[in-house]
Amino acid sequence: MEDGVRKPFEFSQKVVGVFEDMIRRSVPGYGLTLTAIEAVAGRDVPAGTRIYDLGSSLGAGVEAAWQGARDKNVEIHGIDNSAPMVARASELLDLPGVSFHEGDAVTWPMENAGLIILNFTLQFVPLAERFALLERCHRALVPGGVLFLSEKFISPDPADEDWLREIHWQFKRQQGYSELEIARKRDSLEKVLIPETPADHQSRLEQVNFTQVTQLLQCLNFASWVAKK
Repeated sequence: MEDGVRKPFEFSQKVVGVFEDMIRRSVPGYGLTLTAIEAVAGRDVPAGTRIYDLGSSLGAGVEAAWQGARDKNVEIHGIDNSAPMVARASELLDLPGVSFHEGDAVTWPMENAGLIILNFTLQFVPLAERFALLERCHRALVPGGVLFLSEKFISPDPADEDWLREIHWQFKRQQGYSELEIARKRDSLEKVLIPETPADHQSRLEQVNFTQVTQLLQCLNFASWVAKK
């Protein structure tokens, strides 16, 4: 913190060292999203296509997709705009057909995609750019291809939202976070992570012309959708 102003959250070298522990202690059901990614990759990804994980961080989603589609002759590309994340992911995962790239999820070129993963990434994209990103994902997917989207969400009902927020904070306390750590994380994410309602996500995916949109998971105020082309 400088001059009394707390810096917004960023995926720095310091964060890379604690990221895996941090996300599992901060996002209820995170491990289940990885299990679901593996299952979707195993069932729905066509052979010979590509898998893209936009905002791949340390590669947990990439590894899950690889486990599910390892016998399908796929290429898997992890894209992240944090150079330290990309470097560390490349060190951690040396798997056939897998590569990591430093780049912008919003503009990264994609084609012949059987699966595109946005696992808690869209919430960091400016609101005005989200529709265009999902349109790009839809165009890049082959017929029958799948988008896997996970997001923190807000409830349209104020009382429900207050309760969900309090329950999430209680979850963090149970994971060993102090009140100060919870407050600091909340403040650092306030203008960086912009959540929307489940209806917002459902409607946008349908407007982009995905033919089947299914909410697959929910744990507290975090949810995952599968959208098929």
